[in-house]
Amino acid sequence: SVSDNCHAFYVGNDEGEDLCNKAKRLYESMENTLGQLFLFDQSEKGAKAIEKATSKYMTIKRPEKDFLKGIMTELRAATYTDRSAKITERATTLFEKPVDITVFTDYPQFVETPMDLETVDRKIEAGSYVTPEDFEYDIALIFKNCERYNG
Repeated sequence: SVSDNCHAFYVGNDEGEDLCNKAKRLYESMENTLGQLFLFDQSEKGAKAIEKATSKYMTIKRPEKDFLKGIMTELRAATYTDRSAKITERATTLFEKPVDITVFTDYPQFVETPMDLETVDRKIEAGSYVTPEDFEYDIALIFKNCERYNG
């Protein structure tokens, strides 16, 4: 138990006595609560609850290609206006293609896993995204890489 471990560690040390007493009270409090949970698990109602919780599997549907393509279209529609030059352009322009490491030779020193929108498009077409979170990860990775390299 926590109390036994505390006592074994602090045996012979006066400073640890207070800590050991607190650990013992905590353990006794938890033992009472956990004991009630154990009894519930052993009851008929608890057994039914456990069976219900473990019998159903939650599945996350693979995101549809059209849905992901729609998000990509929305991303690409975002614009940015340079206040000093008064030029408006697509905000994603610099993220469309992989970074050219012949130009930015130190890029691999900063970025372990490159990602760009063209690669995301290919992964959508190939059906590589098993969950929406996989897609979200790659999109976030594009911007994290940008921050990492330019930060």
